[in-house]
Amino acid sequence: MSPRAAILDKLATRRSVGEKVVIVAAHPDDETIGLGAQLCRLENALLIHVTDGAPRDGRDAAAYGFASLTDYAAARRAELAA
Repeated sequence: MSPRAAILDKLATRRSVGEKVVIVAAHPDDETIGLGAQLCRLENALLIHVTDGAPRDGRDAAAYGFASLTDYAAARRAELAA
């Protein structure tokens, strides 16, 4: 069984994964949407977000009450840390 297949097998059978795993997600919270309850089984994971989660169009941020895209991105970071 390949190393990747072994990791997937562990996740499928609800076992912990001690191997190093890199998770690349486009936006903060995509890892939760994609992996959900499996995240707690990844004991040695590195999470990389490609963007800060702020929309490129400030209208969405303003609609949620944020004064700037920077403030919106800071809120997304705080959500991740919570």
